[in-house]
Amino acid sequence: LTALQWVKANISAFGGDPDNITIMGQSAGAMSVQQLCLTPLTDGLVNKAVMSSGGGVSPMMSASTPDKMYDFWQAVMQKAGCIDLQSFRELEPKALFDAWNTTKSEIKTGAMSCAPVIDGVFLTKPNGDTAKDGEQRHIPYLIGINSEDIMPPFLYDMAKQWCCIQEEQNGPDAYAWFFDRQLPGDSAGAWHSSDLWYWFGTLNHCWRPFTDKDYDLSKQMTTYLTNFAKTGNPNGEGLCNWVPVGKDQSQFLCIGEADTHMGDVDRAKLEWTMANVPAVGE
Repeated sequence: LTALQWVKANISAFGGDPDNITIMGQSAGAMSVQQLCLTPLTDGLVNKAVMSSGGGVSPMMSASTPDKMYDFWQAVMQKAGCIDLQSFRELEPKALFDAWNTTKSEIKTGAMSCAPVIDGVFLTKPNGDTAKDGEQRHIPYLIGINSEDIMPPFLYDMAKQWCCIQEEQNGPDAYAWFFDRQLPGDSAGAWHSSDLWYWFGTLNHCWRPFTDKDYDLSKQMTTYLTNFAKTGNPNGEGLCNWVPVGKDQSQFLCIGEADTHMGDVDRAKLEWTMANVPAVGE
C-alpha cells in the first residue's frame, strides 16, 4: 500500500501517469494483488490488475480473523524473548525471522501465519463478502493459470469466478488465460511460475533450450501485457482476439503449445494433473 501511495504521488516525475497504474503479481504476489483490489484503502490508486496463478477469491484463501492468529504471534513473541508489544516491534529483523521460523515449525497452522487478517482497516470483511457486495476495485483484470500449476483446478475456478463477478456487477472487462507451453529442457510442463519468463520477455536469462516458438510466444504475451497496461484492453494488431470471460463466455485465451486461440479449459484434466503430477518450480 505504501509503495502504491508513493507511485501515485511521484510517478509523474519519472514520465509516468499517476492515473494509469497497473499492479501485477504471481502466486503469493497474485494474492497480494488480490488483497490490494479488495481493500478500501486503494480507492483511486489502482487502475488495472494482473494476477498469475493465485488471483480470485475462495474460502481456501480468504483473510483470517485476529483471534485465529493471536496465539501464533504470541508464541513468536515469547520465542523471541519479548515481554511486550513495544519490544516486539523493536526486534531486529534476523531475530524476528528466527523466532518466526522456529515457531512455524512447532505450530501446525504456522504455514499461514502471514496470511491477510481482517483488521477493520485494510480488510473490513471476508474476501468473498467484499466481492459479493461489489466493494472491490472495479477495474480491468488479467488473470490466469498454468497447465501444471499448483492446485490447477482450484486456481482455474477462482480465475473464472472472479471474471464472472466483474461481469455480473457491470464492471470493466476481465480477461483470463491458460498457459500450457511444455517448457523445453525437461518433462515438467508449464509448472508454477514458468510463465513469467514469457510475460517479461526474459527467456535469454534461462538455461533452457528455448526455440523460435518460445520467443514468438513471449513476444505475443509481452504485447498483450503492455497493451493491457496502456489501455485496459490486451488486444492489438496481429494478435488473436482475446475475449473477456463472463456468464455466457467461459473460454480462456490458450497460449502455449498450439497456436494462440480462445478455447475451453479441460477441468477434469486439471484434476488429474493435480493428483498425478508433482508441482515444481525453479
